[in-house]
Amino acid sequence: MSKTNSLKLCMVLCLFFLLSCQLVRQESIVGNSPNRNIAWDTDTVKPSEFSQVQRIFDSRCVACHACYNSPCQLNLTSYEGVLRGANKKSMFDFEFADRQPTRLGVDAKSTKEWHSKKFGFYSVVENLSSYEKQQLEPTSVLWKMIDLNSNVSTQFVRQQGPFEYEKNAFCPTVKELSIYEGKTQGFGDSINQLGKVYYAKGMPYGLPPLSESQAGIIKSWLQKGFSGYSLQEQEQRATITEKNRQIRDFVENFLNSSNPYQKVVSRYIYEHIFLAHIYFDENNREFFRLVRSSKPRSEIGSDEEIFEIATRRPTDNPERKFYYLFKKITETIVQKNHILYGINSEKINYWIRIFEIDKNKETSLIMPSYDSEKSLNPFATFKDLPLKGRFRFLLDDNFYHIQSFILGPVCRGQLAVDSIEDHFWVFFMSPESDPMLKDGGEFINSNVKLIGAAGVAGSSFELNMNRNLGEFRKKRKELYKNFVFDKKVLWLGDEDGNYKSNKKNNYPVLTILRHFDNASVLKGPLGSVPKTIWLIDYHIFEDMYYNLVAGYDLFSGNFHHLRTRFHMDGSRVNGQDLFLGLLPDPYRSILRESWHVNYKKSFDPTNVISKGLNKILAGDIVEAFPSRESKTKWFTSDEILSVTQEHKASIDGANQLKKSLLTKMIKDIGSKRLHQKFIEECCSPWPNNQIFYPENTIDLEFKKISRLRSDQFDSLPDVTYILLTDADSGKGDFPVYTLINNKQHFNLDQMSNESGRRDFKNDYLTVFKGMVGSFPNLFLKLKKNELNQLIKMIQKIARSTNQISLLANPVWQEFYKSEWVVSRFSPDFWEVYDQLHQIQNNYRFLESGVIDLSHYSYFDENEEKVYR
Repeated sequence: MSKTNSLKLCMVLCLFFLLSCQLVRQESIVGNSPNRNIAWDTDTVKPSEFSQVQRIFDSRCVACHACYNSPCQLNLTSYEGVLRGANKKSMFDFEFADRQPTRLGVDAKSTKEWHSKKFGFYSVVENLSSYEKQQLEPTSVLWKMIDLNSNVSTQFVRQQGPFEYEKNAFCPTVKELSIYEGKTQGFGDSINQLGKVYYAKGMPYGLPPLSESQAGIIKSWLQKGFSGYSLQEQEQRATITEKNRQIRDFVENFLNSSNPYQKVVSRYIYEHIFLAHIYFDENNREFFRLVRSSKPRSEIGSDEEIFEIATRRPTDNPERKFYYLFKKITETIVQKNHILYGINSEKINYWIRIFEIDKNKETSLIMPSYDSEKSLNPFATFKDLPLKGRFRFLLDDNFYHIQSFILGPVCRGQLAVDSIEDHFWVFFMSPESDPMLKDGGEFINSNVKLIGAAGVAGSSFELNMNRNLGEFRKKRKELYKNFVFDKKVLWLGDEDGNYKSNKKNNYPVLTILRHFDNASVLKGPLGSVPKTIWLIDYHIFEDMYYNLVAGYDLFSGNFHHLRTRFHMDGSRVNGQDLFLGLLPDPYRSILRESWHVNYKKSFDPTNVISKGLNKILAGDIVEAFPSRESKTKWFTSDEILSVTQEHKASIDGANQLKKSLLTKMIKDIGSKRLHQKFIEECCSPWPNNQIFYPENTIDLEFKKISRLRSDQFDSLPDVTYILLTDADSGKGDFPVYTLINNKQHFNLDQMSNESGRRDFKNDYLTVFKGMVGSFPNLFLKLKKNELNQLIKMIQKIARSTNQISLLANPVWQEFYKSEWVVSRFSPDFWEVYDQLHQIQNNYRFLESGVIDLSHYSYFDENEEKVYR
């Protein structure tokens, strides 16, 4: 077999890995509050029937129906989504060619357009009479799906086997659900038979049914013609506070400046915050999206009249004159894509300083090209903007930008996040120390054509796509070869002492948690010392953003998704290698080898295809590591000698130095920014880092399990919310904790065979105050005095031996059959779910949103595994 043919064959092999784990973008759908608690003034605005229906959707249906991976693409976060209806085509379908974008509120302007052949959606609210005259009763897809769940007993559902959310999606049309006298079209002899075949596919999908009252409200609304909000409600929903209006107008004027240089700055800002849920007042839950509109603010009456220019990516050419406008978000907010970004007058002044905007300065600068080869490479597009200013822009809201990698268009689906560890910390390099920014950015500017961008190729695939990036890595390696890693390298978050807001919106170190096929970002170095650490410079930060967010297109074919995944491997390794530069040799190399254990052995070196895959997926990236003498100033020679004498050149010595280094780094940061303990085994603060409680008996109990490592934890859910029903906040208690299962790997250097690279024996648990993660797998409900029993049970699980069948293990049976477990069939499931939302609303005013249930566990004594 020729080399060319072997590479083509390995390309096809790579593509088939996508069949079971397609990348998914979260649709940008947001709203006023998690459960849509709009404070209607009943004296002036009487709630319409639909507003009552929407509240039911928000509290019971949006948990699954809010994004592209919802059953049948049915999005119930807004009236427009309800009318748009369903689509049989799954966004998980394997596609070589580009797909038709289906962004709600963007790609089609009317229900009729959504129902056209181009988009392929169909109604779920229209009655059968619209299709057949032999109607026997009022019916629609929505009506029948509610009935389907109500008519099937819980006992019967339990007998039907595993619930698998994305595989069991059921997308019937009205005709397929039609019942005629004596026959049923499509699925059997009667609606009862239909229920038996599709036992858990009614709404709410695989969960307890709606109450009679809730179902009655929805059916009454359907029967009366499914009207929307009243005119008064629409006006009230579109209204914004006077404070927000003033700031909105001020920022829009800034972004739409006629100054040629400032236009380039505005483009840079837009491409970085287009995904954000923007707020102007942190005391008000009014959120906005920044869009490119074909009309200026002066020519539109309200946000509803904004004509958003629908390009596939923010870097694409709008092909007409446009204006940056803020469009109010009125759809229901969901936690999994709620990425906050605050803007006020102080921030505008900060932008003016870092981008060196001088309105009186003459400039001949013209808008850079929108040609994809250039627009997807920010190092070329924005070469005329100050490099340090660009880096400071990213650092000033680093929590937002890193969240956009995790909650934005790419990070949903196992393939999207299997390139990162389950738990790691990210530090940032100071703009003053970054060697790529020296001499006016000469290094980046002279190598801009080698950097490229993963999204340039669109649907095409280039097998030697790493050629330029490989050449750039070699030059990057040489640049850092003589770099001295002193204490000035670390960014402490205090670049601009005159800018008060930046200390709220950024953090010098972040914690990333992966939960199998999704992930979370938290502020601060939380949890026990993780295996891997990142230190990222400007190039890594900007490159990841354009690879994973601005340059990523969900609707492109799978070649594009493959390129994105491969490109991310390089970013991960570059960030890890920069951190390792803070350590002395030989410990630097020893630690690195422990992060890439046997990565080559995953492929047969005698097999041509395996060699090709290894080169594409791992080889060039993993091997490009600077071999140099120690040039770190974080350790004294006595410290290094002491470790060498105790451990010699071993992994134990390397880990000891790593922990010592992290303690020093965190101390340097904490002395200026952070006021809490770090490198803790348990119970780190609520993610917004604004609520701190003293260590209490609850924390002490959880610490008993936070140091355990066991191969038995693999069968624990990734994310478990623990609700303490009698917590007393007056005594320092907190009502909800999150138990995170951190799964370990020998290496992350390939995109296939993840289970074969798992280091099961080193799996460990982390506990956090509050609700961490947007996709919980399980709820536990117990009292404080029962917590010790739960801890003992988990300790018992850790000590148990592996069994052929999970539930043949009596310890696991004891856990999953305990009265604390809130199963999908628990009679109090919705009560617990509502309690969790209320707690979230109380403690996370701006950040709260509807919690997703698409990953909630199914387990049963008759099954041999736990289903996500």
